Amino acid sequence: MSDAGTNMPFKRPPKHLWQRGQSSVEYMTVSAFAAIVLLVPDDSGNVAVVQLANAIKTYYNAFAYALSYSTTITPF
Repeated sequence: MSDAGTNMPFKRPPKHLWQRGQSSVEYMTVSAFAAIVLLVPDDSGNVAVVQLANAIKTYYNAFAYALSYSTTITPF
């Protein structure tokens, strides 16, 4: 085989470059699956991302409330 316009033979890329391409495909597959799982509503209509955001807000509010009652200026 030769490239169009040149008389040089076609060279295959080294095998370590094949592995780099394979990892990109695997990363995109897992990322797409995670996005689908997090963004598609379940049977009751709840979306996982919204539930996660609400849980973080609730726990942060509780943390901030507890921190506001702290009288310790330094931990030592």
